[in-house]
Amino acid sequence: AGAAAAAGATAGAIVDGAGEAIGTHTGVAGFTVGQRKGIGVAAAQPLYVTALEPATNTVRVGPDAALYSSTARFTGLNWLSADAPGPAESVEAQIRYRHAPAPARLFLEPDGGGAAGVGSLRFETPQRAITPGQSVAFYRGDRLLGGARLARSISR
Repeated sequence: AGAAAAAGATAGAIVDGAGEAIGTHTGVAGFTVGQRKGIGVAAAQPLYVTALEPATNTVRVGPDAALYSSTARFTGLNWLSADAPGPAESVEAQIRYRHAPAPARLFLEPDGGGAAGVGSLRFETPQRAITPGQSVAFYRGDRLLGGARLARSISR
């Protein structure tokens, strides 16, 4: 059971934006942020997975508007270019494979918060379904500067 729980295969709650339980699921591993189909909860409006919380085995759902965030954190920054952006410099950030790079400002934490390459992105316009665990690539025009792993969105 320990290995299954670690893999997110244990039953848990599906909660709405207010934190109210509105259903159950068989494991967070069966969901992805932005998913609409297969949630297993009936509602008056379409519901989307807005967050996965493996520590509490919770799937959060809400309307499409709840998927948009202007700011996201990242870890594991890796520069591929010697010409790395400076503090709060504008870059284009691509948050998933088929996502068009979007203008954003890059903010790095001075000491990396104890881990190398920690910081945040502030997008000019909110982006849909910023998903922890996915990669983010940083560009200047068509030149790849580097990348990191998305940690979580900060504001919606």
